[in-house]
Amino acid sequence: DYSAKCLKHAKELYQFADEHRGTYSDSIPDAGQFYKSWSGFNDELGWGAMWLYRATDDQSYLDKAKQMGLNVAGEISWDNKASATLILLAVETGDIAYASKAEQFCNKIFNETPKTNDGLVFIQQWGSLRHASNVAYACLYAESKGVLSNSYKASAKRQIDYILGDNSRDFSYLIGYGDSYPLRPHHSSSSC
Repeated sequence: DYSAKCLKHAKELYQFADEHRGTYSDSIPDAGQFYKSWSGFNDELGWGAMWLYRATDDQSYLDKAKQMGLNVAGEISWDNKASATLILLAVETGDIAYASKAEQFCNKIFNETPKTNDGLVFIQQWGSLRHASNVAYACLYAESKGVLSNSYKASAKRQIDYILGDNSRDFSYLIGYGDSYPLRPHHSSSSC
């Protein structure tokens, strides 16, 4: 069955990554000109271990994730999955230390990170909406699982509302959603 095949390959890939630790940008230096791994590889190993733990219930994956020594980061992105991994650890273990880190992350994002005049958290200029939606989802998920002591629901909802057009431009950034949205989207990878 297809899901078993995917899980088998996921385990093999994880084992390979764990046994051959390093960043891809060190292995392929030219890649570092465009997508350098700034966060290292422990966040990816922790993230992969958490998803394999959830798929298999194999305690060894949970143990691996715990061993990564992750700290709260200021984003959840292709490069840095540390805070997302900490949220999954909080949900899966119920450990107050992980819940505290999840809380620290959500508080940092919604109460300490700069915002635009319309209330969008501004983590960085490259892909600001992906960053805002990633953290909104992660904090909503953590809250829905009861690992946060404060509510960030209104702040998280504000991020999604902004993206969908509740902003000073009345402009939805989701193509096809609302009356005004991008008509000629561009991304460098789609120009080949």
